[in-house]
Amino acid sequence: MTNDLNKKFQAPVQTPLAGTMKGTITPTDAPDKKFDYTSTVVIRRSQNGIMRVESKMTVQDADTPVHVEFQLVGENAPSKTYRLEDKEVEALFIYYPYDPFYTFNAISGYITLENHTPESRITGVLDFTAEAVVGWHQYHVEMVFEVTGVTTVTRPGKN
Repeated sequence: MTNDLNKKFQAPVQTPLAGTMKGTITPTDAPDKKFDYTSTVVIRRSQNGIMRVESKMTVQDADTPVHVEFQLVGENAPSKTYRLEDKEVEALFIYYPYDPFYTFNAISGYITLENHTPESRITGVLDFTAEAVVGWHQYHVEMVFEVTGVTTVTRPGKN
């Protein structure tokens, strides 16, 4: 019985995929403080009919664990340029995972997606300006990305 309970409460296991996201993040009020962003931890998953792509900055500096995320309606969204105001754009933002006050939602910009169907590979460009949820800080974000498949999540004890 104890083993069954342990299995039930184990954390889900994600199957990560090869992917990259590279670019720059620039404070709009201090362009000289631009920093390079590189991630080899890029996850694409489908969730309630939404394509969700999330990357985590892979650097040694623990003070800058920036994440970049976008969400599009449709688990297999078609190739095109999505403007922020398009109804297919569910979310586009950057954030620091350890502090909810450091979330910066896009206020302008676009996502260019190339969906390489029938492969599950996607590539594209992000170019947007994001503003702090709390406060006034803004960042300009420019990224290119490639993800080679869809991440699967397996919950222990459930098949």
